[in-house]
Amino acid sequence: GGERQVLLGAVDTSLMESHIAILEEVGVEPDVVDLTPLALLNEVDDRGLVNGEALAVIDLGASTVTLTAYRRGGLFFVRSFQVSRIRGRTPAVPDGLVSDGLASAGGTSEGADQEAQRPKATPVADPWLKDVLSEVKRSLIFYHNQTDKRGIDRIYLTGGNALVPGTAEAFTSALGVPTEVLDTLEDIDTSGVDLHAVKGQGARFAVAMGLARRT
Repeated sequence: GGERQVLLGAVDTSLMESHIAILEEVGVEPDVVDLTPLALLNEVDDRGLVNGEALAVIDLGASTVTLTAYRRGGLFFVRSFQVSRIRGRTPAVPDGLVSDGLASAGGTSEGADQEAQRPKATPVADPWLKDVLSEVKRSLIFYHNQTDKRGIDRIYLTGGNALVPGTAEAFTSALGVPTEVLDTLEDIDTSGVDLHAVKGQGARFAVAMGLARRT
């Protein structure tokens, strides 16, 4: 037959076992173990976002940042790096906002309105975000040099830290690339399901949604 592209992925065995052990503690046996970049690709592709543009999906996790560059016809670059907020430094998040976890999502609608009226944070002053932006810049330069592809046209942010106010704007300003937070819950059928507690928190569930879309 014709040629076929094959994508190989590797992961440290102890890392995979630690993830499986967490599931086993709550009585869950996984049917499939997949790679974060592929799960994110499932999500953005299902939403019709992978088209003629080159896009990057950057998952801002609690301690790991994963950058993946996609273009219709292939996945061209993946890099994960550790930039933990827990390094003896406090992120620039205003009172009442939580950069990770769901503690800020369960209040009343009145509380949510008050929250929306708070001044937005300026995460560009956050040492954690400065480190992330520096690493992302280096990653994109390497991507351009190694693949000889033209630049990234659009960036989507996922993960809990993507929800810190002003983060997408900081990416747009620092990288010169339109950046937005991907809300994976904004257009799903919620009939019979109360998702009020996680309204606006869809970026946290991007990997889970991508895994659920796996066929």
